[in-house]
Amino acid sequence: MLYWFLGVVVFTMLMGSVAALIILSARLKRSKYVVESFLSSTLNGKIIFDEQGRFYAANKSAIKALPLLQDPVKTPILQDFLHFMYDNAVDIDANLRNAIGSSTSDLVGEEENFREVIQLPNGRLYLMIAQKSKQSFTLLIMIDISRQWRQEAIFTLLGEKNNQLMLAIEASNIGVIISMPKREGNPVSFANAAVTQMTGIPRERLSNGYWLQLCEVFAENDLSDKLSEAFDQQMPTEISLTRTAEDGRLHWFSLAITPVFDETGGVDLFIGVLKDTTEFKVREAEFFQAQKLEALGQLSAGIAHDFNNILSIIDGYTRLAAKQVDKDSVICADYLERVCIATQRGAALTKRMLTFSRHKIIAEKTCELGQVIRDQEILLSAVIDPSIKLEVNVLAENIYVQCAPDTIAQIVMNLVINSRDAIGAESGVITVRAEQVLRSDLTPETLCKLGKAKAYAMLSIVDSGCGISAD
Repeated sequence: MLYWFLGVVVFTMLMGSVAALIILSARLKRSKYVVESFLSSTLNGKIIFDEQGRFYAANKSAIKALPLLQDPVKTPILQDFLHFMYDNAVDIDANLRNAIGSSTSDLVGEEENFREVIQLPNGRLYLMIAQKSKQSFTLLIMIDISRQWRQEAIFTLLGEKNNQLMLAIEASNIGVIISMPKREGNPVSFANAAVTQMTGIPRERLSNGYWLQLCEVFAENDLSDKLSEAFDQQMPTEISLTRTAEDGRLHWFSLAITPVFDETGGVDLFIGVLKDTTEFKVREAEFFQAQKLEALGQLSAGIAHDFNNILSIIDGYTRLAAKQVDKDSVICADYLERVCIATQRGAALTKRMLTFSRHKIIAEKTCELGQVIRDQEILLSAVIDPSIKLEVNVLAENIYVQCAPDTIAQIVMNLVINSRDAIGAESGVITVRAEQVLRSDLTPETLCKLGKAKAYAMLSIVDSGCGISAD
């Protein structure tokens, strides 16, 4: 009976132990499941060490990132991690500090034992945060801050570059105007100091105003129309401007307006670049003057010949008139009339030469192209040989163009001299033609270089000379 009782007691104890083991095993499985679920619930790497500092578990993000966890034989301990973090720690600069702040905003209030930023061999930066749990477990959280750090570095660099760019724009003698077409009225949002210096408009007024303020400063009556056309067409546009300074001198300016498009194709900004081109205009005038002097050298022989003929006519008819003074007044009057005509020819020739050689800054104005060409005919005839025929054909009247007449005259003179040299000693023909052409008459290659006008003026010089080879 005693043995039976002892057997029952032992059996009961054994069954209790088995039940306890089963319960403990279930709890362990549940605990491991809870731990694995906790580790897998975030993209950040997580590593757990027990109260003795032994490795307990890690999620996939941590195992993938850390070489220490990829060795299946050697299980690291907490001390190994501390040495590893010490060996790979990096200095924290402003960019890194901002990256850490943006990456740990969701961890505010958690108790931390320490934190360290490490850089792995692959170049990635991680913020390592150690937290102690109530059960004496140590949790290491790995936060990849590489992207945030790069962004902060880029933002810092952009800030430095923007600051340098603003300093350069402010120090530049070229005016910069920026407006925002997405706002009503396309208001000006920025203008540098050079704009104020060139226009005299206070910077505060211009920066809070509109482009039309420029119309109060510059002399062009159609400036508002040109500005509106530039903004409507949304294409790069260059406008020539003039302004009389306080000292009474005339200054020339160039305003280049360029649209800046956003990712949807809409205009996000208009940027205007204002440059003082007065010095360029003066140099241009000097250059044309040098060209005129060269052309005058070419003219001298022909002019001397023509003027000698005129003087011969004046001398001959004056002698004849002197002989008929007392004999026949009608014949005498006819001779004197011929003298007057020859004198007018000489005066016209002198006037053309003076106009051609006059030293002045080139100024654009509206002029009739055909008249500009006709006015040059007497000089053009003087630079070519008698064996060469000059034809001036104005195929349409009232071809009004915006140009500098002296510039057109210089261009025609240079091309006619080139044509004369191409013909050489042989007889030939040089044709100067002014005409109006429509868009339909032009090739696509030509149209892509022009604006959107319906008609254009064309000036051409054609000769029967040898020409040049295709290459």
